[in-house]
Amino acid sequence: MKKIAISIGDLNGIGIQLALENHNVIKQIVEPTYCIDTTMLEQASKLLNIQIPYDFKIVNKIAKPFNIQAGEVTKESGVYSFASFLKAVEMAKMQDVDGVMTLPINKKAWELAGVKYKGHT
Repeated sequence: MKKIAISIGDLNGIGIQLALENHNVIKQIVEPTYCIDTTMLEQASKLLNIQIPYDFKIVNKIAKPFNIQAGEVTKESGVYSFASFLKAVEMAKMQDVDGVMTLPINKKAWELAGVKYKGHT
């Protein structure tokens, strides 16, 4: 089974919900590693009232934790989202995974975070 690094996307958006709700399907197709740390995963899980699957493999030390504000566009969510994307790419370059998948980002949040290039897809 192929190993895939999944960039978690904008945590103020739908990406983490998609990951949590669809993990059982995703793991039937690929071996996912989600680029999110424990602090942010637990915060999102609590806000969404969705239990974290026991086999939800994550990567710690992504970026500085922040308070998730569902539906809001923030610099902090952009910083975290971009850091998650960079971590997934790094894992692919190091050949720790076979590929990268990205969950939805917010280009405005990346802009607020100072990311000059926002055409990652």
